[in-house]
Amino acid sequence: MSEPHSVNHFPRLVRNRPDIRYTGTIHEGFRTLDRILVSDVPIFHYGYAQEDDRKDSRFERNRRMTLKNVEDNPDDPLAYYYAATTCLSSNLHEDAERYFLKMIEMADPEHPRQKHFYQMANTHLATLAVLQHDYETVECFARAAIQPAPSYLDPWLRLGEACFFLEKHWEAERAFRKFLDILKNNTEGIQVTKYTLYLTDEAHYAHFFLGRLAQLRDDDPAAVSHYEKSVQPRAEGQLGRA
Repeated sequence: MSEPHSVNHFPRLVRNRPDIRYTGTIHEGFRTLDRILVSDVPIFHYGYAQEDDRKDSRFERNRRMTLKNVEDNPDDPLAYYYAATTCLSSNLHEDAERYFLKMIEMADPEHPRQKHFYQMANTHLATLAVLQHDYETVECFARAAIQPAPSYLDPWLRLGEACFFLEKHWEAERAFRKFLDILKNNTEGIQVTKYTLYLTDEAHYAHFFLGRLAQLRDDDPAAVSHYEKSVQPRAEGQLGRA
């Protein structure tokens, strides 16, 4: 997995029964599964990684379908989430931000089906704010993503980044270390989660900032240790499940 990738644990192989059917207009899923077996068998999906003429047409098809889904289901927060992620994939950042904000406005963070989408929407908004160097907004969305379930990996990295640039150095160090701890737990064993994880290959980034933080407190040995880890080759097989 040398290219950027995401990791998720969603049902992919099901029995051929008439009562088990995909539902939804796009990003279809199953709603009638009563038992699920968690497997360590990886399934690699390259559909959105192909750099050819099909990529643009696929994104345009998805954009049309997700916007139609919003029209047909204006009261469904997930319709706005899928529209946002499709716009994000096409680098339509303003449209993506608008749909993510609409989604978190409508969603119930305690709802079993909406909770993880609510958190992922906040994380995406934090990432979009990073592109604008608006670190107060990054911190706000990252904390909102963490609050319902602190075991969610991605927002801890964004929180650390925001706190570093806001000169909240103790909080930044805590966030980066928390990110590395959660990443280690996921790397050493399958941690079942409904979140899609995008930042599974960013340990070097966390170590770089931890090195800078160590320098600020004049701890040169710790700084050197983190900087060395920040330039190490990516660990073989690190979370290469999709």
